[in-house]
Amino acid sequence: MTDAEKAVYLQQENNDEVNILSSIQTNSLGLSANDRRLHNRFSSFVDRLQILIGTYFTLKPDLYQLNDSLNIIGTTLFSSLDHLPEFRLRNIIRNCFLPFVRHCPTNTILIPILESLLPFMYTKLKDKWKIITERQSIKVTNGNVHENNEDIYQTQDRCEEEVIEEQVTCYLTRDFIDLIKVLLTRQNNNNNDVDETSMDETMTTDEQNLGDNSLRKPVIHARNLPIPSELGLKILQDSSIICQYCLLILFDGLSWPDTSTMTKMSNICQPLIKHLSLLVNGNNDLIRQLYIYILCALKIHGDNEPLVCNLLSLAILMYETFQQTSTNLFDSVLMEIPDVNNEQVNNYRDKMQKQNNGKPLNDKQKRDILKHLVQPLMGQNVAQMFKREPLALSDLPPLIRFSKRSLHPVLQHHQKLNTNNNDDDHGLANLFQHTDD
Repeated sequence: MTDAEKAVYLQQENNDEVNILSSIQTNSLGLSANDRRLHNRFSSFVDRLQILIGTYFTLKPDLYQLNDSLNIIGTTLFSSLDHLPEFRLRNIIRNCFLPFVRHCPTNTILIPILESLLPFMYTKLKDKWKIITERQSIKVTNGNVHENNEDIYQTQDRCEEEVIEEQVTCYLTRDFIDLIKVLLTRQNNNNNDVDETSMDETMTTDEQNLGDNSLRKPVIHARNLPIPSELGLKILQDSSIICQYCLLILFDGLSWPDTSTMTKMSNICQPLIKHLSLLVNGNNDLIRQLYIYILCALKIHGDNEPLVCNLLSLAILMYETFQQTSTNLFDSVLMEIPDVNNEQVNNYRDKMQKQNNGKPLNDKQKRDILKHLVQPLMGQNVAQMFKREPLALSDLPPLIRFSKRSLHPVLQHHQKLNTNNNDDDHGLANLFQHTDD
């Protein structure tokens, strides 16, 4: 974690009396240089302690065999979890929860921990991304002019804090999606390690050197592992809370304005849709809500063609998966799109079932059909928002078309003879001939 990020979340302010050190405002009392140094020591101690806890989860399987292991692990992981700032929460997710989910051998311990973690993280991330989305949607008017330099400096500081807060939220979300992916790709032989290089490295050099020797194991890439695996699917079936919040995080997160996060979630959602009928147990309201999340993501990412392609593929896959079992399940959702009526929805259903020359439609044709239907809902980039149609005037006279073909030499000779024999010559030379009075 950088010093700038720590300064934002620890509410640090510059101290005029100290050149290098800064003071932390805690209960309106400034800390001295010695207190500041002590605080840094404790912060470094907490970071290393989290790495040691993750190492213990990895290398000590006897911990899970204790009589009170669930209480010990739960107390260790969830102590003051709701009071941690985002960068501290990201560290404990990365260093403690991820090794625990990867190496916990029994579902009797894993499921209760995740049933408490997933609702907390979903609420936390949803609130943070809601603030970021609303902040990005605010339009600055021309009348918003600062009169003095002090207001300008305050605005710059606030903008820097917002940028840092958004970046930390992105990192926290990506690491938590990696944790969900580890959960869904768990294997019975516990060889479900995920490539940790996919995570964003923001730890300090000392933390990396300390963590590399203890946590780095021979990496097995999870790109070829099925999602969900048999063990991951069993966990989703055994716990309705884990299943519900995993689906809510993955599908609701598609509309969060972060390209990397959305790409990770879409790659997990696509194979997960095929198992939805088994997971939701006929809950059509939840299926319809997940479909709404996909359409809402088109409104946010409509200006990004690769993301639009992924979202349209997800919507088509869900439509085809449940259209055969539940007819007209998504018709009410599609009719809520602006300028879309019942006739257009029926035409869309007929086109999706239509065959081209005896063959079913390919993926591109299906995406084009759905894109034409949801076009009023999709977001537009700047070029599309201010695009003007070309000016067309229908009353202009037609242009005279001159033939580019030259006459045959014989025809040219006859035309010359006819011109010489014509007494009424109206050529250009006659206009300048002198006439006798």
